Amino acid sequence: SDGKTLLWNYDEVLWLLQSPTGRAVQCVVSGHQHIGGLHTDECGIHYIVMESPLNTPPDGPGAFFVAEADDVHLTLSGYGNAGSPIFPGAPAALGAPSQRRLRLRSAVGASNL
Repeated sequence: SDGKTLLWNYDEVLWLLQSPTGRAVQCVVSGHQHIGGLHTDECGIHYIVMESPLNTPPDGPGAFFVAEADDVHLTLSGYGNAGSPIFPGAPAALGAPSQRRLRLRSAVGASNL
């Protein structure tokens, strides 16, 4: 990011999320940035930025997902726009939803907090 779409006090928010107080945080979902985004930081927290609905083709389902968590993974099932960073390689046309599995922080180990 060029920083234009970041929260004005993002450094304080990151500090809190990555601190022992924020240990329970597994994923942060926000939106939207036109192309979307997905990043996992050094603590194992996943940051997902939803894709803009303005980039969805008229015959597309739109960009959305349902998240389900178990003890080890967060599974995202849904649709992304063409070139989606959340569902790379997935078609933007309606069909079976794409899936992406992200390892949860507790499974990675949060000992570096």
